[in-house]
Amino acid sequence: DGRPDSILVGRVDRTRIGLSLGYLKLFQPEARVLCIMHGGSLGNQSAENSAYLACEIVRCLSRGEADIARLEFVKADSPLIEAAKGVPGILCRDHFPQTQLHGSLRLPGSFEDFLGGLSRKERHNLRRYETRLKADFTEELRFKCFRQVSQVEDLIRDTELVASKTYQRGLGVGFQDNLETRNWLCAAAERGTLRACVLYLRNLPCAFMIGNRYQQTLHGAFMGYDPQYTDYALGSLLLMHWIREAFEQTGEQGVSEIDLGLGDARYKRAIYNHSRQETLIHIFAPTFKGLRLNFQRTVTRLIDDSARKV
Repeated sequence: DGRPDSILVGRVDRTRIGLSLGYLKLFQPEARVLCIMHGGSLGNQSAENSAYLACEIVRCLSRGEADIARLEFVKADSPLIEAAKGVPGILCRDHFPQTQLHGSLRLPGSFEDFLGGLSRKERHNLRRYETRLKADFTEELRFKCFRQVSQVEDLIRDTELVASKTYQRGLGVGFQDNLETRNWLCAAAERGTLRACVLYLRNLPCAFMIGNRYQQTLHGAFMGYDPQYTDYALGSLLLMHWIREAFEQTGEQGVSEIDLGLGDARYKRAIYNHSRQETLIHIFAPTFKGLRLNFQRTVTRLIDDSARKV
């Protein structure tokens, strides 16, 4: 009846598709990818709506708008995933969708309650690292929080000093001082939802944690530390400070849940108390290029999965 009921939010990127066996990259064909971003499925996600949207994706691909559609980590048991598996023809389906755990921390009553929920080993390690850090740096240790638009330039400068040394930079991921990041930080600061913190040792930035509050959830976006301080677990200590701050926000600024984003890591598993399965799935265009990409990917994934099982 002319009323918006369900929306998929995405964009078309021209990128290279990595087809690998383990760490060995076999092919990197270039393709246009219709990327439905993580969190981009909004509104009434009924089975009927999801099937209709999946059909529209197939029509977009048939019209040549892209070679592949990628739905980035949608809830694994959602109708949209079922539609993405069932609507396309068998030659256009993703026969090896990727599923991973996505966790979050639902905040208890207080920061002390949160610490009490950690394992005994984790609490012991945090105390040990904190004691070692304070003993070696005494008064030269400080945390600084960034919230305002006027602080964004200082945040970018100090974060870039640390990010340039991290392993994430070597992989081409993580914090990047570019126009997209700058616009995002400025927009978050203008809305009053920016939550960033930097740890300084001897007045030099050594670790950073940057996130954004949306409604009652605090989303982690960037995290990193100077590798020369690995023995002090700066990332974990800064994360604890960042979480403690979340408990101090009240009213409209209050937070009830913390989500550190996609991907699994030991430090995430240590704090999460809630989790769900999410699936990354592709739909391939019913064109020669789309079918060729699906064939290459299917063969590569079949060999890779078989080798891992062996």
